[in-house]
Amino acid sequence: MFIACSCEQPPTRLHVSKHQTLIFKCTNWCVYELVYKKQHEAVKKPTPRVAFGLRLKELRVARDLTQEELADRTGFFRTYMSRLETGAANPTFDALLVLAAALDVAPAALFEQPVLMAPKRAKPLSRPSRGRVSK
Repeated sequence: MFIACSCEQPPTRLHVSKHQTLIFKCTNWCVYELVYKKQHEAVKKPTPRVAFGLRLKELRVARDLTQEELADRTGFFRTYMSRLETGAANPTFDALLVLAAALDVAPAALFEQPVLMAPKRAKPLSRPSRGRVSK
């Protein structure tokens, strides 16, 4: 790949990997604009559904609830809760009100900006093992 610009500097080789070598005509900001900035712009913000799911998970974990416990409080299926948190489902207005009531927050709190770090997992309450039964 050869990137040309308006600068008059000698060519510079940059080894990106053992399989690809980029040859630049210059190493000034014009090359940065063409190559590196595009790579950093590829990191996108989460979609509104994913951002909502992250916020929902954040609120659930802050209250030490599992998806199953929140599903019991709302009357929804646990799989629906999982789909909401991953952004795969699109909740209705009524579902938003039920979720807000179950989490004891105002409905507007569901739409605040989430912390983009994945929150830690909530630990389920002690349950009997579903594996082998010991005698």
